This record gives sequence, C-alpha cells and structure tokens, in this order.
Amino acid sequence: MGIGMLFNILFWGALIYLAIRFLNKGDFEGFTGKRGEPPEEILHKRYARGEITREQYQQMLGDLKNRRMMDMKKKWLALVAAVLLVAFAVPAFAAITDAQKKEILDLQKQMIELRKKMIDKYVEAGQLTPEQGKLMKDRMDQMEKYREQNGILPGPGMMQGGGCGGFGFGANGGFGGPMMGGGWGAQTQGL
Repeated sequence: MGIGMLFNILFWGALIYLAIRFLNKGDFEGFTGKRGEPPEEILHKRYARGEITREQYQQMLGDLKNRRMMDMKKKWLALVAAVLLVAFAVPAFAAITDAQKKEILDLQKQMIELRKKMIDKYVEAGQLTPEQGKLMKDRMDQMEKYREQNGILPGPGMMQGGGCGGFGFGANGGFGGPMMGGGWGAQTQGL
C-alpha cells in the first residue's frame, strides 16, 4: 500500500469521523439550562411555574422542533456540499495542463529514440538478430502511434516499479531475461 493510498484512507476516515461528531453534537448548547437540561424540560418547568401560558408553551415547543429540523437540514446540506466540493476539486487539481502533457510526450519520444539506439547497439553486438531488432522497433512505433491517436499519456508501467514495464528492478529483483526486467545485459552476465 502506497503512502498516497494511506493518506487517502486517513483523510476520508477523519472527514467521516468529524462529520459524524458534527451531526451528533447537541443542537442547542446555548438554549440549555445551567445543569445542561434539555430545552423541552426548561420550557416544561416554565409552564409548570406559570411563567408562560399553554399556547406559548405549545408555540415554543413547535418552534424548537422546527429549529432542530432546520439545523439538521443545514448540517446535511453543508456535509453534502463539502463532499461534492472535495469530489470535484481533487480531479481539478490533479489534471495535467497542456504544457505538461506536451513536455511528457516530448520526453517519451526521446526515450523511444534512445531505446531504438540501444536496440541497434544490441544488434551490432550480436545480442539480437536484425529481425528481432526490426520487430522491436516496429512495436515501439505502433505503441507511439496508438498513444498519439488516442491521447494516452505514458505511465510508470504495469506495477509501478515492481514488475515488468515499470521503473525499478522489475521481476525477480532484476534477475531474468530481457522481458523479465533483468535488462538486456542480464543474459551475457549469466543470470
């Protein structure tokens, strides 16, 4: 599991935890009595002492319920807005600009040219037959053409450094044949 994945899990876990705490928090902290009495009990005591009439008591209870409903709706609306904001903001920040895309494609073309030169050197050294070299170069050209036609940017590889096609040592820790990430020279080293 990568650091990015771990950060993502921690971030969303903390966000959900805070949202639950926010939604379960007491709605009327400022409307409670000195001992933390619920607002309904305070109203009931005031009515029992004769400080308010029955109509006032019922009106205040109705207002209290309406206020609670409105507060809950506001909290849910705020939570949904925050989730939508995060959901749409992250891809916007992660998007690649046209200049970055052009730079990546230019670097990819340079890498392909260097790989073709390496293939030529292996053909000269006798590590590859001319037919193998031509086949490999043709395959590189096909992949480049496909990427250009479909707007696909090159990536780090299938296992992002841990296997064939990626950065790093590849399969078997760098040991193996040319297709196993061991490098073209692995065959001549007796590996």
